[in-house]
Amino acid sequence: MQYIDGLRSFQRRWRRAIALTVALAVLPVAWHSQAYTVTVLMPVRMDVIGVCTISATNLDFGNYLTRENNPTRGTAILNLVCPSERTVEIALDAGTAASRNTRRRQLSAEAGRGTLDYDLFKNGDRNQHWGDKDEDTLVLRATGGLQAIEVYGEIPARQVAPDGSYVDIIIVTVSF
Repeated sequence: MQYIDGLRSFQRRWRRAIALTVALAVLPVAWHSQAYTVTVLMPVRMDVIGVCTISATNLDFGNYLTRENNPTRGTAILNLVCPSERTVEIALDAGTAASRNTRRRQLSAEAGRGTLDYDLFKNGDRNQHWGDKDEDTLVLRATGGLQAIEVYGEIPARQVAPDGSYVDIIIVTVSF
């Protein structure tokens, strides 16, 4: 009987070992096969920003006579299109001359070293300076359509300069 009890005990231990081995073999498969779900809200947002476009005609003063007692005047047109009801600020920089001053811009001779002072204005009377500082930019309300904005230029009279062609480039900045 002792032999039968020992055999039964051995069989029980053997069955437990086999059951434990099978359980351990199946456990990772069963553990990995269980799926968990987590949800989260993802906000979606977009801002539509209207774009402004601007172009400029040439400001051509024509001929400057150094002995003339009257200033030489010219105009250019800025063509602006911005979204309706936007507040728009237009700034004109000092140009490419060495003075880098919007109150005394300079045309430079294409060939040689001559310069001619000139200025740009917001109005036809040429008494509202147009520059790139807060106090002298042009602020307007956009209409949503094409707006033709005149730039008034003036070269003071009686400047001495060598003959030739004089040029400058102004950067027009639109903030909206």
